[in-house]
Amino acid sequence: MSAQEKYLSQLAEKIIKLARKKNVSICTVESCTGGLISSTLVSISGASNIFKGSLVCYDSKVKIKILGVPKNIVEKNFAASEKCALSMSKKAAEFFDCDYALASTGFAEKGKEIFLSLYSKSEHFAEKHFFEGERNKMRENATKKSLEVLLDAIKNS
Repeated sequence: MSAQEKYLSQLAEKIIKLARKKNVSICTVESCTGGLISSTLVSISGASNIFKGSLVCYDSKVKIKILGVPKNIVEKNFAASEKCALSMSKKAAEFFDCDYALASTGFAEKGKEIFLSLYSKSEHFAEKHFFEGERNKMRENATKKSLEVLLDAIKNS
């Protein structure tokens, strides 16, 4: 296990324990991370008590048809945008009826942006990031940042 994988596992374990203690639920909707965020969370024993589910909506049409992202957001702003990430996290929270929803969308390619979004009843925001490295390293870094944001949000609730 690499140092990054160990860190992700430790983050996920902290999230699962804290979410169980606070009795809150989590879901994800992922594009560029391809399910890595949810996979990291469900690798921890006890995740089934707080993790409601995940959708991997890689294609723009799936974001519209399955998740319900408004077509005009995807067409006007593109699927890799702050507005799309915001819509994805809100729609995921509604779809899964959960307390915290994480969303990722963007391009895991050098020089391209990745948008991460968190939705809860008390906050809703998206952040734009540029991660270094090859494709899978960028996916890992986006997962790391998403889990850090989620842990902070649950801690501060």
